Amino acid sequence: MPQPQNRPLEPDARTMAPRTRSLALVFAALAGLCLGSTAQATAVAEWNFPSGPTSPVNSYTWQADGGSLSGSASLEAYIGAAEKDDEQNLNAENGQVTWLDLKGGGDEWDDPRTGSPDVEVDKDGTVETTDFGNDALVYIVLDGTGLSNFTISIDALLDSDSDKHVTSMDFFYRVSASSNIWYRPADLNNVGWTTTSGDDASLVNFSLPAALDGETNIELVIADFAEGDGNGFLGLGPVTIEAVPEPTTALLLGLGLAGLGWMGRPTGQSS
Repeated sequence: MPQPQNRPLEPDARTMAPRTRSLALVFAALAGLCLGSTAQATAVAEWNFPSGPTSPVNSYTWQADGGSLSGSASLEAYIGAAEKDDEQNLNAENGQVTWLDLKGGGDEWDDPRTGSPDVEVDKDGTVETTDFGNDALVYIVLDGTGLSNFTISIDALLDSDSDKHVTSMDFFYRVSASSNIWYRPADLNNVGWTTTSGDDASLVNFSLPAALDGETNIELVIADFAEGDGNGFLGLGPVTIEAVPEPTTALLLGLGLAGLGWMGRPTGQSS
C-alpha cells in the first residue's frame, strides 16, 4: 500500500492573520511614538536620603533609589574641612541630607579621577585651576545613554537665621572619560533658589547643558553654596534628575518586544 507523501508545513491562515495584524499594530504604534508624539521627561535618578551618616563623617554616598531608571547613579555629599571642628556635621534623615558649618573651606575633596584637590574648570572658554570655591559639595555620577534634555530638581531647607541663608550655587559638569576638564558655563554660575515659603526654598526643573545628552558617563558637581555672613546650615531634600528617552531607544525596545512575539507564533500544522 503506498505511503502518503509528506507535505510541507503550511501556516494556518486563521492563526497567522490575527498575529500579523497585531504585529502591524505594534509597528504602527512605534512609528507614531517616534514621529508623531511629544516625548515626555521621566525620572532617571532620584535620591530621598534615608538615615545615614552622623558627625564626624565628612562624606557619604547614596545609590539612586530603586525606582530610578539609572540604577547605577550615585550621589555623594561632602562637607570639606570645617573651620570650627566642633560644629562640623553631615547628617541624613527624614529624606534630607544636612550640613552644619557649610562654608568650611579647605582642600579635602579630591577629584575621583585625578586624585587631586585641584581641578581644571573651563569657564566660558577660560580654563583655570580651582577647588570649586569651597569643599562642601554634591557629586553625582550617572549613565545618560539614550537620554536627553536633562533637568534637575532640588528641594532645600534653609536656616531661619537670614544671615545664614544659602542664596546660590554653581553647577559643574564633565562627560568625557578622556578629559579631566570640568565645565561651568555662565548660566551655571550663581544659580539661585526660588523661595517657596518660610525657611524652605526650591530649585525646580533647572535645565542642564545639552552636552550631557546621550553620554554614558556624566559627572556633576554642585558647589560654592554662597550665603550671607558666617557659616550656616543647609538641608537638601529629594534630588531628582529627569530626562527624555530618545525615540530610537523606545523604538528598539518596542522592536525587541515585537520580535519576541513574532518568534512565539505558530509555524503551521501538518496534515
